[in-house]
Amino acid sequence: LEEGGEEEEEKKDMMMLAIAGEEEEEVKRFATARRSPETSAMPPPVAAVAVEAIMMKKVTVHSVPFGMTARRLLVINVWGEAAQQGVSVGDRILKINNQSLSSHRDMEKIFVESVPPFSILLLGATEKSILKAKKLMANLRLKQMQNGNLISVRPKRQFSVPVNKGKLNKIVNLGFDEELSHEALYVSRGKTQKALKWLFGKPQRLCICEWDIRYDTRSKKVYYANNTSKQTQWHRPIVPESMQRIYNKMVRDTEDVDARLLSEALIHYKADVTKAMRWLRLKSPKPLPLNFIMQVLRGELIYIDKTTRKRYTKRPVDPMFC
Repeated sequence: LEEGGEEEEEKKDMMMLAIAGEEEEEVKRFATARRSPETSAMPPPVAAVAVEAIMMKKVTVHSVPFGMTARRLLVINVWGEAAQQGVSVGDRILKINNQSLSSHRDMEKIFVESVPPFSILLLGATEKSILKAKKLMANLRLKQMQNGNLISVRPKRQFSVPVNKGKLNKIVNLGFDEELSHEALYVSRGKTQKALKWLFGKPQRLCICEWDIRYDTRSKKVYYANNTSKQTQWHRPIVPESMQRIYNKMVRDTEDVDARLLSEALIHYKADVTKAMRWLRLKSPKPLPLNFIMQVLRGELIYIDKTTRKRYTKRPVDPMFC
């Protein structure tokens, strides 16, 4: 037993010497490498790199204008509904309606050939993309100034009759659109509380190219002039700016259908052209009697009988909507 124990001790000693010898050889090789001019340049330590968290965003365009300016598929300006949905400067547009985009033309083609709502997938902004977006925006502003026109996020409507600036600024400071605030003071004859009540009905802006908002100083009433037909009317048009392009296309494509019926169906079906045309073709409706006018209140179509002043939430005459 003792001899066996001594043998085991010898084996351990031999292993320790072998290990020590390997370590010595390793130390020698390391020292040689340090002295060698070819390998004297040691690689620098790896620095910690801050990885920027990039997230994907998905937003839905319910109406146009959405509130977003893009160049080269990069968002360079944001306002309105886009800002409310979390779109920010520097976001990159990847897909629209699940269609991948390779150029700005692809995006424009989808917007021209389709109608809202649109589903947009964006890649969140980075420091680099934000700087690039700001540069593109600055170039766009410079180009507009060189052409003699300052860039405007929202086209500004010119009103022939001014309103009280103090009252207008007070309403605008509450977060309402300046153009709608001006029109609200027209409608309310300059009374702030009535103007706010009208604005709480969530009216949408009218198309500047199509409608001119005027004020009759004698009767103190607002009226609307159509720039295409050159006709005027007292009641507010129901087709908002966001649907005007779709409405004009429907008028061109369906010359045999009354324009009032087109606007009524388009508003009721929330710009769904397929449903609107199905109702018009299948039901063959007739225009409303002249004593009825239509208004849009909080996005819903309201019918008002001018003789009795009664309001109807459903179509007062047949055929009803499907």
